[in-house]
Amino acid sequence: MATPAQLAKALAYQGEIRNTSRNRLLGGVADALAPVSEFADQYKISDRIPFLGGLSAADLTGLKGAQSLVNDMSYGTPPIRGASLQTTKVDPRVLDLAGVSGAMIPVGKALGKAALREGARQIETGTGIGRAALDPRSRIVQKDLQDAFPDVDFSLSQRGNQATLNKVIVPKEQRGKGVGSEFMSALTKAADTEGTQLALSPSADFGGNKARLVDFYKQFDFVPNKGRKIDFSVSESMRREPQAMMQRPKTEFEILHDTAQRNAALPVEQGGLGLPANNTYIDRAMSVPKTSAGLFDTTGLENRGRELIQGKAEELAQRMRDAGVNVDLQHSGSAAGPSSYLRVAGMPDIRLSGHSKGAFNSQGVINVATPDEFAAVVAQAAKNQSALNNQISKMSQSYEQGAIPIRLASADKKLAKGKSLTKSEQGAVDWRNSQAMSVPAKTKYELAEALRGRK
Repeated sequence: MATPAQLAKALAYQGEIRNTSRNRLLGGVADALAPVSEFADQYKISDRIPFLGGLSAADLTGLKGAQSLVNDMSYGTPPIRGASLQTTKVDPRVLDLAGVSGAMIPVGKALGKAALREGARQIETGTGIGRAALDPRSRIVQKDLQDAFPDVDFSLSQRGNQATLNKVIVPKEQRGKGVGSEFMSALTKAADTEGTQLALSPSADFGGNKARLVDFYKQFDFVPNKGRKIDFSVSESMRREPQAMMQRPKTEFEILHDTAQRNAALPVEQGGLGLPANNTYIDRAMSVPKTSAGLFDTTGLENRGRELIQGKAEELAQRMRDAGVNVDLQHSGSAAGPSSYLRVAGMPDIRLSGHSKGAFNSQGVINVATPDEFAAVVAQAAKNQSALNNQISKMSQSYEQGAIPIRLASADKKLAKGKSLTKSEQGAVDWRNSQAMSVPAKTKYELAEALRGRK
């Protein structure tokens, strides 16, 4: 007769007694499957049907076996047991688990696409996760501040379009001479140019008077972060919103996005997609008409099909470069056949291939094969590139003028100490000299002498 200890061990092995702690992940999966399995178990096949009679939907789909196996695994019971290959035993419920897992793949894929689509929307609109996303395009150039104020000890942390001034210490021998005000003026100008929100918490930790510091920062448009106007995304006690002035130049990505967004918002009869004004790139990709046109006929060509497609892609890329278009060409291949992709500004990927990508994946690409299609995409790419170049040039000039005051301040301090200038500082000085030479003739000499340090 078995001893009590042996019975307890046998029952634990059968899953009736749980002596080990439960794995949270596997336990959560088992608990999630339990109600589904119980619901499916209510529907059974009539006993009059041979072989299958009496089986429930949970039995046929494998839900019951999968749920019980995962539940056992959550308590440490392995699905494969045995000390050697000859004695190894595989739990038959593994087949049920494999079947359920395979059935869940399409569901997971659909949920993943939906999550990506929503994530893209939030990042583009700056909501949700987009508010916390790092944005390398909105950064105050700390090096310019360090060059302009080498003796000021400051710490600035940035995330997205928010910057926190953790500390700013002016040397004792320079206090009362306007250095702190000059620094804050340069910092706030840079923040306005970048469209960055500033935040700080006045403190007496570094030798100042907190009340006087609060009044000092108010001179630079900082306000207490409390009351009706509190911003819960800011943890500091004072904040400053960027002022309406010259904005930083938009990046190439932002310009292309704005252009694509405007074009997609046009009515269909005007060549647009009829989308809302705030459409995202996911919306645009989903709205591109499904088509199998623009494909090469590579029937019977085998390896020569690859040579044909890649050769035509190289030819099209060269035509675009001759038209002044920046183009990136990539060749790829799959079991279905070779494909080549051209990426240019403001357009979906241009694809050359002999096979379709499928209904979903064909959205967001332009298939081309005929001379007319080649000519059309070259003309559109050249038009987009020209507009992009003009806009970047104008915005870069505007931004450069906003950075000049900071660089000039740094250059003047270095020149006074006999130090050498950086390229950007020398460029600012040269610009100032060129501006001085454009004033009326009677003051040219006086200004030129002043710039050289002669009074």
